[in-house]
Amino acid sequence: MLPPYDEEGHTGPSAYKWLPSVHENDDGNRQKQLQRYRLELRSQFRQHRGYYRAGLGLGFLLLVLVMVGPLIHPHETSDNDHADRSEHQHLPPWLMRGGSPKMQPTRRKPPDRQDNKVPTGAAPPDIRLPPLPAQASDSVQEGRRAAIRHAFKHAWRSYRAYAWTHDELRPVSNKTNDSWGGFGITIVDALDTLWILGLQEEWKEAREHVRTLQYAKDVEVSVFETSIRHLGGLLSAYTLSEDPIFLERAEELAQLLLPAFETPHGIPYH
Repeated sequence: MLPPYDEEGHTGPSAYKWLPSVHENDDGNRQKQLQRYRLELRSQFRQHRGYYRAGLGLGFLLLVLVMVGPLIHPHETSDNDHADRSEHQHLPPWLMRGGSPKMQPTRRKPPDRQDNKVPTGAAPPDIRLPPLPAQASDSVQEGRRAAIRHAFKHAWRSYRAYAWTHDELRPVSNKTNDSWGGFGITIVDALDTLWILGLQEEWKEAREHVRTLQYAKDVEVSVFETSIRHLGGLLSAYTLSEDPIFLERAEELAQLLLPAFETPHGIPYH
């Protein structure tokens, strides 16, 4: 709260003589209030005149730098700048700002580097690949094979115990999932792995499942997943073992999938 000031800007008893009284009318009160506001503004200006002067000086200095800066460091235009501006001369003036469109920034082309150009007919550069890592010993490789075989058998035994002939096993709840038609797609998808790992007992059991598999079911399946996992698993098993049963079942499944390609664009919907 600022102290009252008189007309000359001094404080004291004389500064209170202009305050409105209850016996004056509204016009007089309004005039007194305006006079009081003028004196308060004058007092604030006197108290902060140093800050105002500093702000004006700083603003003047920035204005001088903005005006003098281009003169100290002139902008050098290149041939690319002139080429870019000539490309946009056909545009209306309201789309232009400084010779380039307002909506699209001017993109400069990278300069041509003569040292990067390979002469015609020159030999390709000599690219040397890093040396291959040293091959592990037979004992180390056999240990790795045993670890992989053990991990696969662990997963296979769990699937065999809790979800046999179903599509998938939920490992946490030990429940089954038949999202791919209920044809035991895990068995078909693992046929090539069983053959490569040399698990003959598991291979024979999986082959028997494929032989007795019934495709005559009215179910909705994913053409993509069925093609890569089920049909692909049968073809991989036939390629490795040359057992005709896998080729026969693959052809039977492919015939059932063909109607899915009868679309206007030839691509299945699902």
